[in-house]
Amino acid sequence: MKRKEFLKNTGIFIGGSLTIPSLLASDKRGQKISDYVILINLGGGIRKQDVLGYNNSNKINDLYRSETIMPSFFGGEFPQRFRNIGSQNIQFPTDKKLINQGILFSEVETLSNDHESCFKSLVTANESINGKIYNHSVFSFLSKYKGFNKDQMWQIGGIPLANSENHNYVKSGASDIETLSSALNVIQNYQPKFLNINLNDADSCHSSYTAYLKSIVNSTDSIYQFWNNLQKSNSKMSGKTTLIIIPEIGRNLEPNSIVDQHGFYSYDHNDDNSRRTWSLIVGVGVSESSRNQIISDARKSHQILPTITHLFGVSDKIQRRHNLINGFKSLLG
Repeated sequence: MKRKEFLKNTGIFIGGSLTIPSLLASDKRGQKISDYVILINLGGGIRKQDVLGYNNSNKINDLYRSETIMPSFFGGEFPQRFRNIGSQNIQFPTDKKLINQGILFSEVETLSNDHESCFKSLVTANESINGKIYNHSVFSFLSKYKGFNKDQMWQIGGIPLANSENHNYVKSGASDIETLSSALNVIQNYQPKFLNINLNDADSCHSSYTAYLKSIVNSTDSIYQFWNNLQKSNSKMSGKTTLIIIPEIGRNLEPNSIVDQHGFYSYDHNDDNSRRTWSLIVGVGVSESSRNQIISDARKSHQILPTITHLFGVSDKIQRRHNLINGFKSLLG
């Protein structure tokens, strides 16, 4: 499915650091904050400097501070030198962006720099019992402590998890746009309580920065349209959903030796910089006073799972009953 078709199909729904008292609109411990949560993993590896506009060297594809390849998320200026290859016919929003509806956590550290362990750190937690390690997924926690059934929990793409009988798994599409289309179908038919969407086209950055750039432009603009059309819809998820976006992994500070057809350098993910990522949380639960803000205090990617259970009001109960190795602290407090 092409990007234009995807954006048309979204019409099915229609008819530095701050000290903030509370990031949440309501934070009564043990009480539900959100009815629905969508987690989008921007898999494949996204270089933080490409998103948040830091100029680190004189390489041709480095950005200036006011630039970003994700204006649909953060505003800012899409680099002029990329426009002919990465954003054909795309009209970026000038006055609206996702961060207006949420909070950007600009410093999130991953546990490693390989795809599988980084993905699993978002949706699983390990517990130590009598010297043995037991693994829990966000799906098993929500099944046990919220009573969600299989049709209320879906994973689109990503690595299939062990003991996955408590949720539905759908393979990735041939492209990120097709994966998002599968997610749209699930929302239309099931209105899931928890939906995990995993994109992967950005993995092309190992050998083609151009392909990586195009994939990010298309997927982020489509996510922007997807989210805003959901809010305008008659779906029961409208106005009751929290969206969490995070790249599972970053990319190296310096490029590898591969130069693509436009002269742009490619990037792997095996240095310390590739463990630097970020997370954007928008929608229900985020207080009005903390929207459109950047939190630069350090966070960890394994805080995504407790953020999800926090929004559903069961984090305290899980923390009391399980000896989780990396702790269980929500990004939102």
